[in-house]
Amino acid sequence: ENQNSQCGPNVEGKSNLMTMARVVAKGMSNEHIIAAAGGYCHTLALTKDGRVLTLGCGGDGQRGYGPVDDDKESVMTEAKATLKGEKLKISQIAAGANHSVVLSACGKAFAFGSNEYGQCGTMLGVSTNEDGEDERPPIITPNLVKLPSDAARIVSVSAGYAHTALTDEKGQVFVFGQNDNGQLGLG
Repeated sequence: ENQNSQCGPNVEGKSNLMTMARVVAKGMSNEHIIAAAGGYCHTLALTKDGRVLTLGCGGDGQRGYGPVDDDKESVMTEAKATLKGEKLKISQIAAGANHSVVLSACGKAFAFGSNEYGQCGTMLGVSTNEDGEDERPPIITPNLVKLPSDAARIVSVSAGYAHTALTDEKGQVFVFGQNDNGQLGLG
């Protein structure tokens, strides 16, 4: 499927691709891409110089720069992770269904997009609805994931459909998000 231009705008003039196609998107022609990750209807691309470029839908903020109308022509744009006001170089990317996770070169993980199940690792903006259920708004820009005090430098990030896994340099794994099928390994 390419209904949200997650494979690039109008690749070969088709909304669905049955064969491989090269992505040629506005803002990407002079970029050296070293990694790519695909979510449900968004795509992340990591450049050689550590920037994250995004395509496709962004209604939940999974493109990292606020909510994006899904029906507009997709243009490659940059998701910027900052720490104390400084833009960070990114070394790894991961895409869940409607959320994204990036790892900075200094070992900090950032998540953004749908946080319906806590897959962005934050309780930011959580409220309780009239039925007593938690409502978690999307995280629309890269948000630093706060880890336990015994966590070391993060070396790997992974995103499942609606959960996230981080590994630190001590070999510890930290998980958060949806656990309907035991995917967090919590017992």
